[in-house]
Amino acid sequence: MDISSPMRMIGLAFVMSFVTQKIDYTQPQTQSAAFALFAGTIVAALALLAYIRVRITKRNDGTVLVLKGLRHGVAAHTEKRTTIRAYDLQQWQYCGMKLLLSIAVMYMIFSTTKEFAALMLHSILTTAAIFAEPLMKIYVLGAPIKGDLVRPFGLAGPFAPDGPIQELTSHAELKRLTKVHKSKLIVVDFYASWCPPCRKLAPTLESLATQHPNALFLHSNIDDDTSPARALNITSVPTIQLYKNNQLLDQLSGPSPAALPNLLQAHL
Repeated sequence: MDISSPMRMIGLAFVMSFVTQKIDYTQPQTQSAAFALFAGTIVAALALLAYIRVRITKRNDGTVLVLKGLRHGVAAHTEKRTTIRAYDLQQWQYCGMKLLLSIAVMYMIFSTTKEFAALMLHSILTTAAIFAEPLMKIYVLGAPIKGDLVRPFGLAGPFAPDGPIQELTSHAELKRLTKVHKSKLIVVDFYASWCPPCRKLAPTLESLATQHPNALFLHSNIDDDTSPARALNITSVPTIQLYKNNQLLDQLSGPSPAALPNLLQAHL
C-alpha cells in the first residue's frame, strides 16, 4: 500500500492547524461561519457519497476482479474473485464509515472543548480526504483508470514495466537464470504490492540496477501463483536474495534502503 497519501494528510493537518489558530474565534460571526462550514462540508460529503453510490449501481460493472494479499484478507499465494461493482460498493462503505467516524469524533471533541478551530480544521481535512478518494476521482471527476486508480486501488506494482529490473515469473525461470548467468551477481527482490516497505525499497533497487549493469536484478510478487516464493519458503516481505555461481550467497528480510549498497558491494 502507498503511504504517501496518509503522510500528505498529516502534513496538511499540521499546516492547517497553524493557519486556523490565527483566526479570532471569540467573535460570534466567526463562530457561526466555522459551524456553518462544518455542517456544509458534512452535507456536501454525504451528497457526494450518495451520488457515487448511484453511479456505481447504475454502471453495474460485472468485470471480474481478482484480489490478492493480506490487505484483502487473502492468505499468501491464494486469491479471491469479485466484481468491480462489488469491490466499489465495499470501498464506498469504507468511505462512509470513515466519514461518519470522523464526524462522531469531531462532535465529541467540540462538545468537550468548544474549539471552533477544530471545526474549521475538520472541514478542510474532510474536503481534502473526499477529493483524494479513488471513487471520487473515478465517478465524479472522471479521472482515467490508470496508476493507483487501477483496481484494487493503490496496489499497482512498485516497479516500472520498462524499468531496469526484470520480472521473475517462476522458480524454473530462477533456476535457468542462475545457470545462464553463473558469473553474474543476481539480485532477487521478493515483494508484495500491499507492502509499504516494499514500495519504499523499490526506487533504491532500480537506482542500484542502473548503477550496476553487470548484475542482474529481478523482482517477484509473492502473491502471484507462479512466484518462486513458495518453493523457496519466503513468507515475509521485502526479502532480498543474492545468487552467484549458481548458489545462494545471502538472504536479507526487511532490509532498509540504506543497507542495500553495502550488501551488494560485498558480493560484486
